[in-house]
Amino acid sequence: MSKKKVRKVSSKKVQAQKSKASISKKKDSWSIFQPTPESNHDAQFRKIFWIAFAVISLITIVMALQTGLNEDEKYHQKYIEGLDAFYSTLGEDKRATDLEFANIVVYGGFMDVITIAANKVLGFEESDIEFYSVRHFLIALIGLLGILFTGLIGRVMGGWRTGLVALLIIFLTPRFLGHVSINPRDIPFAAGYTMSVYFMIRFFQSLPKVPGTVLIGLILGMALTIGTRSGGFLLYGYFGLFALGHFIWCLRSKQISNEGLFMRYLKYGFIVSVASFILALIFWPFGLTNPIENVQESLRQFSNFKTVIRVLFEGQFTWSSEIPSQTYILTWLSIALPALLLIGLVTFVGFIRGSWKRYNRFYLSMVGFSFLFPIIYIIIRQSNLYTGMRHLLFIVPMLAVLSALGWDFLYNKLASSKNESMKWIVVGAFTLLSIFPMTHIVKNFKTCYVYFNEFVGGRSGAFGAYESDYWGISIKQAVDWMEDQGWFEGEDDIYIACNSNFVLNKYVSKYPNVKVLYSRFREMYERPWDSAVYINFLIDGGHLRSDRFEDNNLVHVIGDKNAPVGMIYKNTEDRWATKGHRALKNNKPQEAIDHFEKEVRENPNNASAYLGLGKAYFNTQQLDKAGNAFSQLLDINPDSQVGLLYGG
Repeated sequence: MSKKKVRKVSSKKVQAQKSKASISKKKDSWSIFQPTPESNHDAQFRKIFWIAFAVISLITIVMALQTGLNEDEKYHQKYIEGLDAFYSTLGEDKRATDLEFANIVVYGGFMDVITIAANKVLGFEESDIEFYSVRHFLIALIGLLGILFTGLIGRVMGGWRTGLVALLIIFLTPRFLGHVSINPRDIPFAAGYTMSVYFMIRFFQSLPKVPGTVLIGLILGMALTIGTRSGGFLLYGYFGLFALGHFIWCLRSKQISNEGLFMRYLKYGFIVSVASFILALIFWPFGLTNPIENVQESLRQFSNFKTVIRVLFEGQFTWSSEIPSQTYILTWLSIALPALLLIGLVTFVGFIRGSWKRYNRFYLSMVGFSFLFPIIYIIIRQSNLYTGMRHLLFIVPMLAVLSALGWDFLYNKLASSKNESMKWIVVGAFTLLSIFPMTHIVKNFKTCYVYFNEFVGGRSGAFGAYESDYWGISIKQAVDWMEDQGWFEGEDDIYIACNSNFVLNKYVSKYPNVKVLYSRFREMYERPWDSAVYINFLIDGGHLRSDRFEDNNLVHVIGDKNAPVGMIYKNTEDRWATKGHRALKNNKPQEAIDHFEKEVRENPNNASAYLGLGKAYFNTQQLDKAGNAFSQLLDINPDSQVGLLYGG
């Protein structure tokens, strides 16, 4: 190359650098191409980020393998059977496409399909406990993608230090981490959603020429989301809206050539949407067999989701459809997210103007929209929400990113102040607030998802006010304890009452002498049993909060003694309460009275015995004694409907 050409090229570079410098020097100037804030220690934070992720991955996988089965897995049994048949027969067996076979077919089958494939390779069948261990391992791997891309969004927004903070915050959110071990629907959806948002940011960051790796990442993220739940189709709308905003800014700013830009949006948008749609359908027989009508039907099903259950909310049982969505969302986010996340989020909102100047506004808007739009949509439609915050898990990574930006902004603000050492107050506060969720994770490693923050008083403060172990994962720990006590030894039949019989049956199926009886907690003594295992779910809040909650047959609890997530009972040989209920059912009230009176003398906190005693007295016209029995019942369980009806 000649000297003239070299000088010409170098002069052009100098002019370009001067042009960029002049733009950055303008007061309050901002560009859609605003770079990520850099730190002098970015290289070190990058190493720490990947080391932290490796440690998080190890902890998460160990947790997944140790966490018990859950009640939701029974709803997948039929679907797994249908999916296996569909792919084994190359589509001839169409049960997995039939709504009458199982309503769950409207969901994408990604998680179930890879579970089937992995277990076939390993030689496990659905009757094997190992089948579910493999399933949990795979869920954890997918969930780790959600954790990783939360950190990477933080990195794109504020640098490697912010990425590390976001990674730690999402890991130290026990509700999210706990579900990563067990949740086959909400976690893959959340992971795909987070992955998609990350690659959308990278897409616009890369324009006008987008690398193939970014396109592949975006396709995989959208396919994972749609292949789990058809609500993922919203991501196409997100992408179109973000592209429109990007295009308008490019037209106004003229910082990028507009020539052919619109066609690039169309080309890339077409490739991403078609490829992700086809990939998602591969794992979704219902959509695959009729991509137009069945996809529309799936969207209709989700838009008019009619499942309504009783939930314990603010200390009272109510139907999930009767709780305003905005009340439900605000309550659960405020009590189930750690203070570490919430304080960072409040800080971000408090310094929103400064954050708006420091971080790329376009990317910030994308993250904010990905959090706010679903909330607004749910509130407008008054969607039915239940079982904790599981339906809101997919927005938690966005909240973790915004929280990380709040912590990062505050750190930088104090670091640039006259007293630079003030920044260590932020580091200290972050470390201190991290201790609380970390302590919960270590202490409740196998029931991590049952978490309530410091503002509500932890598990103890929420006990009897909100749902606890609604998925029944504490059953595994209960069975382990009973095995250690030797309760299953011998050849005599052993009857165990339980309100989570699917999970219990799976764990005791290896003992032919063990029989599981389904029983609601309030009906515990109405059937004969040797021992009983109950998860803290669908139990009256007033009963849980009562000083007389523990009756004499309670021998062990899972979790904190003052806020158990699971309870184990050992029946007496006399079983006076059960005999009393049998006599009452056989219309022998006086015999029932004799049995119940013996029971309450030996076990004065037995609500079921006082309930039966009150009924027996009432049937024999001994109204004063009936009133006294119902009064005792209400003292133990102030929410007893029968007690309130007869003696309230």
